[in-house]
Amino acid sequence: VAMDRDPDAVGRNDANVFVNSDPSDYDQIIYNISGYDPEGILCHAIELITTACMAAAQENLIDRCHTIAAAACCSDKLLLAKALTQAGISHPNIYPSGIIPDRFPVIVKPSVGSAADGVHLVRDEIELNAVFKDATAKCGNRRPIVQEYIKGRQYSIEAIVNGPIVEVFAIADRHYDGPYPMIEDGHTVPITYDTLCLRKIFTAAVSACGLTYGAAKGDLIVRNGETYVLEVAARSSGG
Repeated sequence: VAMDRDPDAVGRNDANVFVNSDPSDYDQIIYNISGYDPEGILCHAIELITTACMAAAQENLIDRCHTIAAAACCSDKLLLAKALTQAGISHPNIYPSGIIPDRFPVIVKPSVGSAADGVHLVRDEIELNAVFKDATAKCGNRRPIVQEYIKGRQYSIEAIVNGPIVEVFAIADRHYDGPYPMIEDGHTVPITYDTLCLRKIFTAAVSACGLTYGAAKGDLIVRNGETYVLEVAARSSGG
């Protein structure tokens, strides 16, 4: 059962059942999946996994979707950083609130969000104060964070998680052009970097976040031979 607000959504003809409906509406999810027995619940290119997990729990499909706790971990950058730290996985440092970074540039971004929405590259302390104040006013409950800026080669990984099995089906070398915030404007496959290394680190990150059943994507960056996890999401990428 596929749901999309666009009546002409790409892939609608590949679904067993297509419903022109709002996938962010909890009640509509419940209504549209009732009467079916889906083997799993996936989110594609949209940050709605928490709503989907709640619907799965309501329909007694909790073993066929990521848990609500895992979805929250992937959606909140502070929770994600905590999970990765506890698992010993490298990731960009997040500076404690009120602490001036010891080096610039840094990234200011909402603690919840995606697709470079509200992301700023800050080059000095004066700019940081202005940007953080503005970001705080605009972010609302998506409180801003100050994060270490890591420059390196970025890779995107796509997978399906089935219990302990993380089936990676795509790894892409990400392309960026233009000023910050950088929006991905292309990719290259296959990549020339060590895919086994990327798969191993991504699988560990998936486990650290508690993802158990459904789609998963990761953004990783390699700097001076060390791999950092930038993002783990309980969905697939767009495009």
